[in-house]
Amino acid sequence: MSTHFKEARKRQAAQPSVPAYLVRELRWFNAHRRALLKAGRGKWAAVHNQELVGVFDTFAEAYRAASAEAKSGKVLVKQILEKDEPIALSVNYSLGLRNSSTTARRPRSA
Repeated sequence: MSTHFKEARKRQAAQPSVPAYLVRELRWFNAHRRALLKAGRGKWAAVHNQELVGVFDTFAEAYRAASAEAKSGKVLVKQILEKDEPIALSVNYSLGLRNSSTTARRPRSA
């Protein structure tokens, strides 16, 4: 096996794989982005099984609604923006997000 091939396999293994359900939900979101922008620019969309659960003011509200719909936890909650921007979340599911009223906040720019 060539060194180049070994390095490529290491890089591939180091990258987290995206679950198939999430890829499908992201494709749906991107295909419907224009309509979602009209429905609530800056708000949060909750998507389950390639269907819109709803548009919400906060991440926590959207997550709770999507989780109630999905039961499996396999949902997409994404802020409705023209262009995707990375955000930092201070709370995750394992810390009890289902019962949290915490909203996601953008990192402060320097």
